[in-house]
Amino acid sequence: MTVAIYGRPVKGKAYPYVIGLFEKLHKFGIDVCVFRPFLTYLNQQASIGGGMIKSFSNHNELRTGIDFVLSVGGD
Repeated sequence: MTVAIYGRPVKGKAYPYVIGLFEKLHKFGIDVCVFRPFLTYLNQQASIGGGMIKSFSNHNELRTGIDFVLSVGGD
């Protein structure tokens, strides 16, 4: 299963929950594909996935191979 994650930068208190989400998905063997600007933000905070996470830059790149989409951050 592959989950696409769209997100915006999150505030300090929410950041651990976002990291927890990635850890849980990894624990259950779920691949993730993250919105490129969000992945860049996350990697500036702490290295996420050791450079092995796929990314996307627009919705057209999600037309195939994605089973579920999550949106995190923002309002």
